[in-house]
Amino acid sequence: MIADLLNRACTITKGVDSDGYGLDILDDADLIDTVCELQQRNRSEAGDAGEISLSDWVVFLPAGTDLRTADKITVDGETFEVIGEPWPARNPRTQLDSHVEATVRRTGP
Repeated sequence: MIADLLNRACTITKGVDSDGYGLDILDDADLIDTVCELQQRNRSEAGDAGEISLSDWVVFLPAGTDLRTADKITVDGETFEVIGEPWPARNPRTQLDSHVEATVRRTGP
């Protein structure tokens, strides 16, 4: 079962409002501690951009996890931004959602 493979601690930071000065307003309700699995999907480095690289990852979360495109996720001290809409992955055998998958991009430490 996929739920048994989700064993990396992670924190979801829900999309937050700005205070009008460009600073995020956060409270404990905006943070969700859960477990996940994170795997690199692709990486690239533009030839004319020096040492700047991009890397996209796929994150697997427990079924029913509330994750949206405005959210960020922190795994092992690194922060990733959700790219596009996450989706519930359905097991055709059981006809139930088995987990949530999302594409994320590393944004910084």
